[in-house]
Amino acid sequence: MTPRLLTKQTAAAYCGISPVTFDAWIRDGLLPPPITGHRRYDRRAIDLALDKLSNLDSTEDQSQSAYERRRKRKHGQG
Repeated sequence: MTPRLLTKQTAAAYCGISPVTFDAWIRDGLLPPPITGHRRYDRRAIDLALDKLSNLDSTEDQSQSAYERRRKRKHGQG
């Protein structure tokens, strides 16, 4: 089972970036800060932030591929 709450080191590795870059992205508002009163980061909140950075709408039907969404936007169909 993958833990939902991550340390900074683990959260940065999860994102594929260094802890220094992870801190910078939090400062810049690109990633969520740690949970209030704790030094742990919510994996789901990180996923949502990364989806937003990738122009993925987390409310869309997840069965529709990212490729298909981009193709439709490119052709003015969505």
